[in-house]
Parts: sequence; C-alpha cells; structure tokens
Amino acid sequence: MTLKPTLPNSSDDRSQCCQAGNSRSLERQLYGEPLVSARAIRASRWSVTGLLPSRKTGRMTPFESTLERDFATLLEFSPEVASYESQPLRLPFEAASGRRTVGYPDFLVKFHPGYGPSMLVDTKFRTEIRKRWRALKPRFKAAMKLARERGWIYRIRTERNIRTTYLRNARFLLPYLRCAPDPAHEEILMERLNGLGVTTVAELLHACAPDEWSGAILIPTLWCLVGRRNIATTLDEPIGLKSVIWDPPVL
Repeated sequence: MTLKPTLPNSSDDRSQCCQAGNSRSLERQLYGEPLVSARAIRASRWSVTGLLPSRKTGRMTPFESTLERDFATLLEFSPEVASYESQPLRLPFEAASGRRTVGYPDFLVKFHPGYGPSMLVDTKFRTEIRKRWRALKPRFKAAMKLARERGWIYRIRTERNIRTTYLRNARFLLPYLRCAPDPAHEEILMERLNGLGVTTVAELLHACAPDEWSGAILIPTLWCLVGRRNIATTLDEPIGLKSVIWDPPVL
C-alpha cells in the first residue's frame, strides 16, 4: 500500500478538530448513527482527540492523537483503501506483569480486490516505542497473532512512515476531492494534456487558457483530477505549478 508533515502545534490542532466529548451527538446529527468502534474515544488532557470526516466510511472517524489523525488522512487519500475502521476490536492479552488486560488496535484497513489482505494497524511515535517497549511488546505480539489467525497482516506505523511529503500532498488534495470536477473543464484539461504528453501543471494551464485569470478557473478541477489519479504525478515530491504531470495509461 502506498501510504506514504512537520509536527502541528497544539493550538492549530485544537482549532481544527471537534472535541471527542461531543463526538456521539455530532455523529448522530451528521449521519444519524453511532460510531463503529469497539471503544469510544473521549476528550483527553494529554493528547489531541477529535473526529475526521470520511468519504470512504460515510461517517466521522475518531482519533486520539495527531498521529492517528494523520494516518487516517493517508487512508482517506489512498486509492488502494476501500474502507477502514478506528478502534475496530478488543484485544485481550497478557501484560508484561502477567496481568490479563485488554488493548484496542488503532485501525483495521480493508483494501480493494487485488491489493492484498486486510491490515490491522497500530500507530505509535518512535519515542514512545523506545520508552515503553517492554510494556508494548506483549500487545504487539497479541495483535500480530490475532491478525494471522484472521488472515490479515499486522503493521506498526510511526511518524517516519506517516509524516512525509506524501501526507502533505494528501492534505492539499483532499479538499478538492469533496466536489466533482466540472465536466467542461475536465474535457478541456484532459484533451490538451493528451496532446502535450508529459508536461507541467503551469504549462497545461497556459495551454488551456489565454491568461492567468482564465487558467485559475481550471485549477479546482485540475487538482481534483490529480487527487483522483486521472492526471498522474509524483506524489512523493511536493506538488505545485512546476510539478511534472502526464495522462496515465488505462489499465
């Protein structure tokens, strides 16, 4: 799966997310049904919690850290991902102390056919793993065992896997995916791109419009097509007007 941002400051996080204390009432207002999770995420004094709107699940996705929020953003943007659930199941296991306890993996990811089995995922900061390895290891082993029994795979994702250029591009493009592209603008862009072959965003806009103002009208549809992968580019590099783009082959 191609699931490829600088640490956000806490004030920005608080302004961008809904507090989990109101999550259930907000969920019912928006979708008329409760969250699909094995455990309700509540407001916390120690981490950023909130809800992320999801087009793939048709409901709000709860998160209890900025790392979970960022990983959910990648899932939302990935074309390989069909759907996903936050806090999907209870995981009984024996802690390092010998005491029986319960954990909750962060995500269960389901892929479109041809992209492999479902994936159970925990997101952790590298510093937390290093500091709490003895306590976390039994839970990780139990999650791996459960995933194997169910025909899934298990992965631990850290900020090194998540907070990348790909995530910055996903954050930029996702808002453009919330609306359908203008059919007339799409026809203009794709016809001209097909004639140009490999080009740049700026060159395509220049070829489609007589001036900058006319070109600006095409930008929302252009970025929507990039986000949909109807226009191809390298998403592991920062995208902008100088980005190289091309018409992807039909598979």
